[in-house]
Amino acid sequence: MGSFSTKWASVGRSGQVSAEVLLPENRTIIEEVFRGKVFDRYGCREVSVIASECDRHIGLHVDGEALIVEIDPIPAHDLGV
Repeated sequence: MGSFSTKWASVGRSGQVSAEVLLPENRTIIEEVFRGKVFDRYGCREVSVIASECDRHIGLHVDGEALIVEIDPIPAHDLGV
């Protein structure tokens, strides 16, 4: 499952994971074991958090106020489309 760091909030139980891709089955296991919601985030050493997941869990939101993020689109043929 890879390594992850977790900080539980004082209001409600939640935690953030990073460093590895958060697969749906891993999210389920972590939420069951710790009895709280898990939020994914993406970052790097140079700038820390680049994007974080919100409570809707449908993707990551880029921290646009602190960073300029360049998106390199993947050609459709590389996605098998």
